[in-house]
Amino acid sequence: MNTSRALRGIWKEHMKPIKRHIEGFKQAKAKHNTWLPASIQGPLTRLTRDSYIRTGDLVGTDSRGNTYYMNNDYPIPRQRWVVFAEDTWEKRWDFDASDVPSEWHRWLAYMTDDPPTAYGVPPTPRKFITAYERNQTGTVDRYVPATTTRKKIESWDPEA
Repeated sequence: MNTSRALRGIWKEHMKPIKRHIEGFKQAKAKHNTWLPASIQGPLTRLTRDSYIRTGDLVGTDSRGNTYYMNNDYPIPRQRWVVFAEDTWEKRWDFDASDVPSEWHRWLAYMTDDPPTAYGVPPTPRKFITAYERNQTGTVDRYVPATTTRKKIESWDPEA
């Protein structure tokens, strides 16, 4: 009787990763309709974007549509993660780390154990916190500082 319990325990331990992958595929189901079924489109998109599929407990969602998960079965630096919003093509494929709000960044980086949800600790309002603006680096709207110094080399004007 004890050997069968021990074997059952070993079998359960060996099946944990397989169950985790199956749950990850179920959790990665697509929320938008395409020509592929949602149960195939979602995991394929997640594999293409993130190179892995994880499963975990939903901790919360921010105002931008990002969802945050946690699973204590993974090693410590990988227990918390974000799945970026997939509403539009741009959000699905052109996501950026600046899309994570500062209060959720605190939770993701283990600065606090309380997520900024209704059940956790809400973020402290600060005067210097501005409205979110996506990182504009590499776009036409990027920040270019104005120069106050003279040019060292002046361009040649053939008319002068």
